[in-house]
Amino acid sequence: MPDRCSGNGRLASAESATAVRGVSGRPVAAGLLGLAADDVWRERLWVANQAGGSCRASMAASLPPAGRGNRLVSGEMAPQPRRRWRPIPAVLPLLLIAAFLLALLGLPLPLRAEFSGVDYTLTNQNEQDFSGQDLSHTSFAGAQGRHARFHGADLHGAILTQGAFPEADFSGADLSDVLMDKVDFHGADFRGALLRGVIASGSSFQGALVTNADFSDALLDRDDLRSLCRDASGSHPVTGVDTRASLGCG
Repeated sequence: MPDRCSGNGRLASAESATAVRGVSGRPVAAGLLGLAADDVWRERLWVANQAGGSCRASMAASLPPAGRGNRLVSGEMAPQPRRRWRPIPAVLPLLLIAAFLLALLGLPLPLRAEFSGVDYTLTNQNEQDFSGQDLSHTSFAGAQGRHARFHGADLHGAILTQGAFPEADFSGADLSDVLMDKVDFHGADFRGALLRGVIASGSSFQGALVTNADFSDALLDRDDLRSLCRDASGSHPVTGVDTRASLGCG
């Protein structure tokens, strides 16, 4: 009677087939591929399991002690999951190099709105005097400033959005690049003021004084432009720009 766990019989035939095809049925050449001992034992265990319980017991007695990459479970050697090295994505080194170069060149990472002044957002500044003060990049968003005085003040880059400054005094002030959309400037005084690059869409300049003001590159509504052009005259004392020309008056 053939020995099922020796070189003859069912196990030997199954092992020969396994040595050629492998467990998955794909061709395997252990000698050529240099399979590890763990891989060979896994092949043999699969064959033993197919042959029956007596072969599993016999195989378990002849297996090497459980070590790296293997463990014994109920008398059988079970393969332990292997940790595979995962390569670093190729884009990560490129991002690190780009960040280093930008930092070396002194470029900002990332770009964001600049706000470094005092925050007067939603405050009541009626009748207050800010004449000659440095208010650059300060926020007056939603603030009340009736009759407030900003004569000669530096408001460069400030935020006045949705504020109310009726009859306020901005004469001689630097209002360049100010965000002043949806603001009430009814009757305000802008004589000699620099309003280059302001964004004033949706604002009201009814009755405002703009003699000698510079509105170069300013964004205003058409109705405000027509209203301001009726009384615009002179030129800015510093830039020398003609007020009517800066407003685009015909």
